[in-house]
Amino acid sequence: MSKHQVMLEPSAIFARNIDWNLFKVFYEIARRGSITGAAHALNRTQPSVSAALQRLEGHVGSPLCTRTSKGVMLTVHGEHLLSACEGIYEAVQSTSRSA
Repeated sequence: MSKHQVMLEPSAIFARNIDWNLFKVFYEIARRGSITGAAHALNRTQPSVSAALQRLEGHVGSPLCTRTSKGVMLTVHGEHLLSACEGIYEAVQSTSRSA
């Protein structure tokens, strides 16, 4: 390894490679309780929101919600990620206010 190469921890690699918009999509799915509701709120199609959820689940390595006849229900991993997304959302809002 050269002196310019740095070994990154898996969490640093995840943060560098993740599309942060996927968190926004997941946040809306959780808030609205459905993929269709999130699609309307984000002005996107239902298939694009569903695909974004699948990409995020692929990145985190576990299912984040289960689909039911009434919408979606978060898994334990989904609940943890929602908590993190709420923190991200609050940080973005406070950044906007202080800018």
